Amino acid sequence: SSSLTAHQSNSNSTSDDNTNTPPAYTFGLLTDIQHAPIPDGHSFTGNARYYRHAMEAAAYAAQHFQEERVNCVVNLGDIIDGKCADVQRWGGEVDTKEETQSNGDKIISVGHDAIDNVLQALSVYSGKILHTYGNHELYNLSRDRLAEKLNIPFTLEDTGDLVGYYTHLIENCNQNEEEHSSSSSMKLRALVLD
Repeated sequence: SSSLTAHQSNSNSTSDDNTNTPPAYTFGLLTDIQHAPIPDGHSFTGNARYYRHAMEAAAYAAQHFQEERVNCVVNLGDIIDGKCADVQRWGGEVDTKEETQSNGDKIISVGHDAIDNVLQALSVYSGKILHTYGNHELYNLSRDRLAEKLNIPFTLEDTGDLVGYYTHLIENCNQNEEEHSSSSSMKLRALVLD
């Protein structure tokens, strides 16, 4: 995880003036948490993976973002690992809890539960989290399920494909109400391509 800051520029200020000025906006970034309910192991390319420790790391990042009072967190995807699709193969146990979909179908989805676990770990942060998705989420859930689970506003394109698309207004939290104006707000737009 990391935090980024953005200073609003003032044409009358020098670069030295910004050293004591709090940033106008701060962002937290999350990527590749890759939680799975399986023992630690390796990726398909041989890199070490700490699947269960990922929950602790996610909670630590959320706590950091909360303490730093970042305006918004952007999750760049892969919060679960593709191995959630077949946890028994990788030494994990399948929870036999069934879930009922909106159409009445019953499913068992380890990936769905793993996302719930990560969202719970991130819940320490009380601000807005804009979620995107990566290939590992798509190995486990459909775009419709991801839209529901991660509040991703998918748009149906003319081609029939669902595309994740955000527009989010970020308010400047460092100004008081009297000073607030539309120039102290910023729009963040994200288009998720896969």
